[in-house]
Amino acid sequence: MATVPAVEAVLQSEPYVVSLSDDLGHQWSADEPVEVGGGNTATSPDRLILSSLGACTAITIKMVAQRRNIPLTGVRVSLALNPAGRPAQGNDIVRIVH
Repeated sequence: MATVPAVEAVLQSEPYVVSLSDDLGHQWSADEPVEVGGGNTATSPDRLILSSLGACTAITIKMVAQRRNIPLTGVRVSLALNPAGRPAQGNDIVRIVH
């Protein structure tokens, strides 16, 4: 039996532009900044990863607050990838929850 993908990424004819879609009918794009050869027409892949982590963090905090009946007026999550420069191995993500 074939598995239906949750997300598909399709490289377009423009350099580095990727069309993304999911099995729920959402569509979005990714691109690279001009300085690395892209057209800067959409968010870069590294920012898509950071935005996913930020969204997951904010939603989880909201869910926990609701379940515990804790009043919550808002959540802001600030994220950066390798803010001190790329480390020798891996990557560093700095996440600050406000």
